[in-house]
Amino acid sequence: HLGVDFCGGLLIPLPDPTLIEFYGCTLATIMLVVSGSALFVNFIQPVAGIALAKKQIPYLLVLCPILAAFTSLIGLSDNYWIFVMLLIVSGAGVGLMHPEATMILHTLTDKRAGFATSIFMSAGFLGFSLGSLVGGWWAQNFELNYLWILFAIGIILAILVRIAGLHNVKHTLQKESVTRKGNIPFAAVMVTSMLIAINLVIIYRLLPIFYVRKFGKEFQFMAGSIPFYIGLAGACGSFIWGYLSDYRGCGLL
Repeated sequence: HLGVDFCGGLLIPLPDPTLIEFYGCTLATIMLVVSGSALFVNFIQPVAGIALAKKQIPYLLVLCPILAAFTSLIGLSDNYWIFVMLLIVSGAGVGLMHPEATMILHTLTDKRAGFATSIFMSAGFLGFSLGSLVGGWWAQNFELNYLWILFAIGIILAILVRIAGLHNVKHTLQKESVTRKGNIPFAAVMVTSMLIAINLVIIYRLLPIFYVRKFGKEFQFMAGSIPFYIGLAGACGSFIWGYLSDYRGCGLL
């Protein structure tokens, strides 16, 4: 989870000025693709979750890190449509990984599910925020040059998943969910989550751009550090949630 979300976080500090200058586009055009790929990641997850619940695809966890790492290849061509395709492929890898990995997580951790989920969630927060930090540093020092080196992360992750045998874990879906303890309608949880997510996306996407335009592109690394600090807070929050969820119930939280 950390490695795959790291690949997604690389893009956060890049739109202004790196991607604008590299592709010769406006900020609106760049953000349309970046935001579109983020929507695609979230759209594909419930679709994949429904499909994977019926039929497991064993090697999906091996393939997803490689697909997610396609983000690192954006500096190899200044063709705008190749940029679009690379983000779609990367988004598919990120999106497909989450439901598959979550089901395997629940299969491996039927006890202390809240704590196990908090570790899983914190890894995503840390990976995404580390990706933003590295992306800002890379852009400030090298622009998009040699970014393709980070594709090795996807290959290494795929090998580690294969060695660990995670692709051979069989799903055992639970019939009852612990969230029912709180007697909260699903729609209420969904709306609450969406409002929080919208707020976070605005902060994640716009603050680095504002920071660069306010202080100059020599501070792009600092702009990439903004999501890093937010991600650290998110990781800490997920651990606190995991502890309280196991002992107080996640419905109350």
